[in-house]
Amino acid sequence: MKDKKKTKRQLITELEEMRQRIAELKDAGLQEPLEVSEDKYRALLEGLNDAVFVHPLKKDGYNNFIDVNERACERLRYSRDELLALSPKDISAPEDARLRRSRDGRKKLLENKWDSHSTSINQKTQKNNLFT
Repeated sequence: MKDKKKTKRQLITELEEMRQRIAELKDAGLQEPLEVSEDKYRALLEGLNDAVFVHPLKKDGYNNFIDVNERACERLRYSRDELLALSPKDISAPEDARLRRSRDGRKKLLENKWDSHSTSINQKTQKNNLFT
């Protein structure tokens, strides 16, 4: 992949831009460009070596994931369908979940309807083993 020199933040920003473009194309009814954008989005998402979890935020908490990459499934030992039935609170270690549930934590994330953030957190695998 020619994006090896890009930072993780740059790649996440590109992912956000593609997601926004896909939404715009869906609204405009442009099917062919939409399929190309979806292919690029999927290639970028699956080409990352990091686990990626995509989810919308709500004022009262987190929704379930709407997309995950294969790396996320491998690291946490869930199938894609299993992860899509979960939310960040379901895979977060208790100390991280408390921080995310806090009013200040959600307020920072809700400043934008969609937000991405890169952080080092403890997550639980399917067998409740901690994964950092």
